[in-house]
Amino acid sequence: MTLRIRRTHIQVPATSANLGPGFDCMALALDLWNDVILEATEGDGRVSIEGEGARSLPKDGRNMVAQAASQVFQKAGDAGAGFTIECMNRIPVSSGMGSSAAAAVGGLIAANAAIGNPYSRQNLIQLCLPLETHADNSVAAFVGGLVILSVEDGRVLWRRYELPQMRVSVIVPEKHLSTGESRSLLPEKVDHRDAVFNLGRVLLTAEALRSADYRLLAEAMQDRLHQPYRMGRLPGVEEIIQAAKQAGAAAAVLSGAGPGVIAFADSGLDEIQTAMLAAAREQKLAVRGFILHISNTGANEKEAAE
Repeated sequence: MTLRIRRTHIQVPATSANLGPGFDCMALALDLWNDVILEATEGDGRVSIEGEGARSLPKDGRNMVAQAASQVFQKAGDAGAGFTIECMNRIPVSSGMGSSAAAAVGGLIAANAAIGNPYSRQNLIQLCLPLETHADNSVAAFVGGLVILSVEDGRVLWRRYELPQMRVSVIVPEKHLSTGESRSLLPEKVDHRDAVFNLGRVLLTAEALRSADYRLLAEAMQDRLHQPYRMGRLPGVEEIIQAAKQAGAAAAVLSGAGPGVIAFADSGLDEIQTAMLAAAREQKLAVRGFILHISNTGANEKEAAE
C-alpha cells in the first residue's frame, strides 16, 4: 500500500548514560535538542544536515535518521515510501551525549507521527533496539527524566522517574571515541565484589537523583565496572573529573562511554565548569562546555504538520 505521509517536526534531547555505576541500565535526558523534519517526496529521499556532524554524517539512506524512518514505513507496509529529512543537530557527535540514539529516536518518532501515530512508544522503543543497541540512551531520549532499564532477549523493561529541577556541567573533548571502541576495552569477566559494589551504588545513585540529595550522590556515584578500564584511552579526562570535584562538584563521571564528562552540583556550576575547562587546557585538550538542565521531557512533536 502507499502511505499518506504528512510533514512532521520532532525534537529529541541529548542523554547521558551510565552515570557512574549504572552501566548499561541508567540514563537521563538533557535540555539540548536535535530537530528532525520529515516530509513526503517522490523518488529517492535526501538528508540535509546543519550543525553538529554536518560534514561527517551520511546524507543518504545510510543516515541513522533515515534508516529509522524507513523501519517504521516498512513495518506499516510501505517499504518504498519516499521522504526527505532535514536535521538541525545540536548534540555533539561521538561525545557521550547520545547523538546516535537521538538520531534513531528522531527518525522513528517522525515517521510514526507522519502516518498518524499507529505505534505506541513501547512499540518504537522495541523497534529502536536493532538500530541503537544501547537502549539506555534511546529510552531516555524517548521519555525524558531518569530511566532505569534492563534488556533481555530483545525485550526492553524500563521505568521512568521525574526528577527535581537540576542542572549539570558537561565537558566534551573534541577527541572522539566510538562506543564500539570504548566497549572493546572492557574485560569479559568482572570480580564478584565489584559487581556487588556497583549494584549497591546504582540503587543509591537513583535515589540520590530522585531526591536531589547531593551528599548521597557524592558517595554513591562511583563505579568499578567500566570507568577504570576506559580512562586509559581518554588522556586528560581524569584530570577534568578531579578538577570538577575540587571546585565543589558532588560527583563527576564519564557521560556514557566518554569522552564527555558530566558533573553534578547543587550550586556553583559556573565555577565548576571554569575549573574543568582550565584543567582541559592544562592537558592541551580542545573541549567545549555546556551547562544544561536535566529534561523531564522526552522526544516530542514540535508543531502540527499541514
